[in-house]
Amino acid sequence: MRYKIVNVRQLRVCDPTPIAQKSRVLNSLDVIPILQAFFESVQNDQEKIVVLPLSTKHHILGLQVVHEGAMCYTVVSIPAILRNVLVSGAEQFICAHNHPSGNPLPSAEDDQVADKLKQATKSCSLNLLDFIIIGDGTGDYYSYLDRGKL
Repeated sequence: MRYKIVNVRQLRVCDPTPIAQKSRVLNSLDVIPILQAFFESVQNDQEKIVVLPLSTKHHILGLQVVHEGAMCYTVVSIPAILRNVLVSGAEQFICAHNHPSGNPLPSAEDDQVADKLKQATKSCSLNLLDFIIIGDGTGDYYSYLDRGKL
């Protein structure tokens, strides 16, 4: 068997908040306050994609910013999302991003990313629990799981 050495160029991991460390995520309502607080704290008119890896008991292991984009879009790298989950040691996760416009309704691109991510997780034996969009400053959100799209 041959092994290949892979250099990780950059991996940013953000420790979860004390609230998140105690939180057990069983549905979207459990994680929405954590996501809204995070996106409000870094609000700068840029879309951000975050990953929340979860333990087998559904406790949040961290909140990792995978990518930052422009005001109305970001480039989503499925490999970057999966890499962050795998490095955390989790087998299940939630992926989320914000819409600086405040409108949490998914775009056609959001739907495509959710589908691609769902397919990619199957080949890695990972479980995507939810794909969530937070509307900045509105308190509104869109959960693909709650809408039956996952």
